[in-house]
Amino acid sequence: MAFDPMLQDPISRVRYAVGDTGEPPLEPDATYQAVIDTHGEDLGVAVIAQSLATKYAQKPTTISVDEGSFTWNDRIRTWLTLSKQVREEHGGTGTVLGGAFVATRQGDENRAEYVRATVLTAEWWTQ
Repeated sequence: MAFDPMLQDPISRVRYAVGDTGEPPLEPDATYQAVIDTHGEDLGVAVIAQSLATKYAQKPTTISVDEGSFTWNDRIRTWLTLSKQVREEHGGTGTVLGGAFVATRQGDENRAEYVRATVLTAEWWTQ
């Protein structure tokens, strides 16, 4: 389904919130729908933003083409900030698919180079 600029469907609203309004989308509609079905629209924005940040942090950060270059770094930081803000608005939950987001490098998730979802155990909280 193409992005609907009138925002009449949940997928278009989530795509708009994370800035994924181009064609082809950064994630397929089936992924957006599965996240919305699992987490609802609001937390779905946080989950998709986190997912996009994680996905694109693993790719080359700068892409050069004939017209110039494009850097993902600012967009990755924006997605991480959006994810954090939405989760804080919903009680600070960091959970997704039974886990939580953990930075794999030093710093918090807004400054970490990579962020990934992980399942936390009781032992993790006491470390």
